[in-house]
Amino acid sequence: MHIHQAIDILETEFQYMVPPEHVTVDEHGFFCLVGDLLRALYVEPQYRGQGHGKRLVNLARQQHGGPLRLECNTELVPYYRKLGFRTKRSVRRGDFHIMQQEA
Repeated sequence: MHIHQAIDILETEFQYMVPPEHVTVDEHGFFCLVGDLLRALYVEPQYRGQGHGKRLVNLARQQHGGPLRLECNTELVPYYRKLGFRTKRSVRRGDFHIMQQEA
């Protein structure tokens, strides 16, 4: 994957406008990290379920130097729980969750 593909996905699928310096790309996906906030995590569909998302989250944590935060919808909560995140707060009638990794 190339940075231009990642930026396009961020703009179209995530509806985020971020500078390229906040995006880290590898061959199967990318993440967007702003401070300790994991704004986006993306793995190409054909590579999902193979541990690439976990690897990207670990790389993001290394880049930040500590635990991360994220915001996600309810359907992604179980996935992020497997990666060590815990819900800190739910908003909009429980459909949106603010999660944080354990230290």
